[in-house]
Amino acid sequence: MKRIYDKLRLCQIDLEQSKKRLNYWFIVTHGSMSHTAFRTQEALMLWLEERGLKLTEELAERGEHKPQKIEGKYVSHMHHDEVEFYGLMGDAEGVRKLSNGSYTLGLITTDGDGVKTVNYLGPNSYRPTFDYQKTYKMRNRGIGKAQYGGISR
Repeated sequence: MKRIYDKLRLCQIDLEQSKKRLNYWFIVTHGSMSHTAFRTQEALMLWLEERGLKLTEELAERGEHKPQKIEGKYVSHMHHDEVEFYGLMGDAEGVRKLSNGSYTLGLITTDGDGVKTVNYLGPNSYRPTFDYQKTYKMRNRGIGKAQYGGISR
């Protein structure tokens, strides 16, 4: 299943809102729907970079409310065919992708127009997973490359 995300917005929230939202400071929406959220600027910037997206303005100081558009689009492609998915490995960048409560291997490919696709195996597939707490801590520090060693199945 493929989904195109081309109407992304970022909202930095203030201290009161952050306390109500489990200390998330950066909320990303697609259209009028929630998309993802981040507790650290490093995690936000990693997510944007992986997907080839850019902010249209500078970030506000932490604790200041500020909405803005996100420039660009990306595609999310959940695969059910393991052969098709692993066939992408030679032309893709490996990342750790959160899917159905687990960090799994994501393969980011780029099309001829420069649009990035985050490919991953669906939760009903036999797929590698990464230690959740280690990956969460790494991503909050802005570290996201998938290392194939240490993958559990």
